[in-house]
This record gives sequence, structure tokens and C-alpha cells, in this order.
Amino acid sequence: MEKILTTPTLPRTIALYLAAVWFSSPFVEIVYYQIELKRGSFPPEADTIMIPIMNFTISWIMLTPLIIIFSWWLLKNYPGKVSLFSWNNAKQIKSYAVTAVLVLYAISQLYFAIMSGIKSNFIDVISSIATAHVALIVRASIVMSKRRK
Repeated sequence: MEKILTTPTLPRTIALYLAAVWFSSPFVEIVYYQIELKRGSFPPEADTIMIPIMNFTISWIMLTPLIIIFSWWLLKNYPGKVSLFSWNNAKQIKSYAVTAVLVLYAISQLYFAIMSGIKSNFIDVISSIATAHVALIVRASIVMSKRRK
């Protein structure tokens, strides 16, 4: 349980976790749309299914370089093993801002996981829980980051 509630000790572990979550998302989307198409959520003869697929694809391609740059910065300033609930009293504004954004994002991912579970999209449940966990790890890492020169 302690491993779930703390950031990884080694920076390469968070790099692999972040990469696994990010680079698995196209496969999760493929499975999701195949399931939804078979359920009849999208008419097979129309282009309605292509609109969200292309939206995801273009967004994912455009965000990938930013995620890579952000990951590099995160690893460069990685604090090591800290609690997911860490707080930096020396930098309270940064702590509040980062916490507000990433905790809200994690909550939205957990809500999506619940809704996906109700719809029996279990690969989305796993992906959303992993994404929420990564968001909390990133939050703790940014809040407690160490500036290296």
C-alpha cells in the first residue's frame, strides 16, 4: 500500500510509468471505439465515429512532444520518494495551484473510471485509474521538486 501512496524512488520508474500510460492511450481508444461501434453507439455507415477518433489522434500527436519535454523537466527536478500528499510550505502558492489542477484532473479520471465501469468498458477503468495515479505522482513531484543547476 505504501508504494501506491508514494512516488517511486527512482526517476526512471516514473518515466516508464508515465510513458506506459501515455503511449498506451491510443490502444485504449482503439478498443473503446471498437466496443462502442459493436454496441451501436455510432452508426457504421456515417462519419460520426471518425470525428472523435481524429480529435483524439490529432490532440495526442500534438501533445506528445510537450509530454516528452515536461517528462524531461520532471525527471531533472525529481525529488525522489515522497508522499502523494506532500506539501511544500516554502512554496505554498505553487503547491495550491498544482494541487488544484492535478487533483481536479485525477478526480475527473476517477469519475470517468466509475462511469466506464458502469458501461463495462474495463480497459478504460484501468487506464483512468492509472492516469489518476500518474497525475497524483506528478503533483507530488512538482510540489516537492528540487531545482538542480
